[in-house]
Amino acid sequence: MAIKKRFSRKTLNIIDFVWIFFTMMIILIIKDVYNLNFWVYLCIAISTLLIGQTLVRKIFKVKENSWGLYVIKGGLTLKNIKNLTEVRKGSLKTKVVIATAIIAMTFVTVGGLNSTSYKSSTSRIDKNIKIFASVYATQYGVTTTNNLSVRSGAGTNYSILGSMKTGTKVIMTGKTNNFYKVTYNSKTAYISGQYVKITAKLEVVKPPTVYTTQYGVTTTNNLSVRSGAGTNYSILGSMKTGTKVIMTGKTNNFYKVTYNSKIAYISGQYVKITVKPVVVKPPTVYTTQYGITTTNNLSVRSGAGTNYSILGSMQSGTNVIITGKTNNFYKITFFSKTAYISAQYVKITVKPELALAVVSID
Repeated sequence: MAIKKRFSRKTLNIIDFVWIFFTMMIILIIKDVYNLNFWVYLCIAISTLLIGQTLVRKIFKVKENSWGLYVIKGGLTLKNIKNLTEVRKGSLKTKVVIATAIIAMTFVTVGGLNSTSYKSSTSRIDKNIKIFASVYATQYGVTTTNNLSVRSGAGTNYSILGSMKTGTKVIMTGKTNNFYKVTYNSKTAYISGQYVKITAKLEVVKPPTVYTTQYGVTTTNNLSVRSGAGTNYSILGSMKTGTKVIMTGKTNNFYKVTYNSKIAYISGQYVKITVKPVVVKPPTVYTTQYGITTTNNLSVRSGAGTNYSILGSMQSGTNVIITGKTNNFYKITFFSKTAYISAQYVKITVKPELALAVVSID
């Protein structure tokens, strides 16, 4: 009597689990590659799992006995070792062909459903290569319709965040359900690929370099001053050693300077950078003025302010020579000393023929 190979429910469950695991992994990859929606994915998953379960039981000729054990017909004799799983040569080939055909039809069907969303001129093979690469190369485009809706998700059922005018340049970083992923007001958004024309990469225009003014001194004699940043430009003149220069730019190791009120260039090889020269303002030259006091007992002070000590006083009508002004106080000479009187009580006059100061000492 032939011995029957018995499988527990646990063993067959392990076989089922392995099949389900690998099947689900493959279907998930297909879903991501072809951007399937949930319902299409669910139908394919259920159909594939049911077909798989049926094939497993047909291939292994499994049936459950009354003891809850899975029995595979056939013995363990060497004669029947190939039939341990009850797989006959003819039936095995047939079932493999059927399984392969079903899987192929699934791929073709899914591919056909998704192919309508591709309008590229590349070949089908190139498309599949791009799809399975799963890495989206950033693309650049321009919108082709007015008031193109910008949505929060890849579909017309998502909320509208705003709109774009015709000719708006966009950078696409992804594509889902024929919707391009873009950035809109610093947020991730989507626009319909139907109204976007792919263009070449946008040209990045670098802002002009802002050159910080520098100061220097020439280190060689007869340094050529040229009309452009290079030795092939004409010579406008020359500079001696130690000439101070202000550089407002640099090109090809030539400093941009001003020479005889014109823009010129000198070789940076013969210029030593220095610190910015300190501009010392010359003291203000005060033009001597003449005046006459307009009040009695005008205080004469040691400094330009009422907080300074009183040196004496002047009567109204006193002629004074004014040699400076600080804080609305005139600088004068009082008994051979520098002193100050309030400008409020002094009237400016022409130079007197004879200036006599009538003063009193406190």
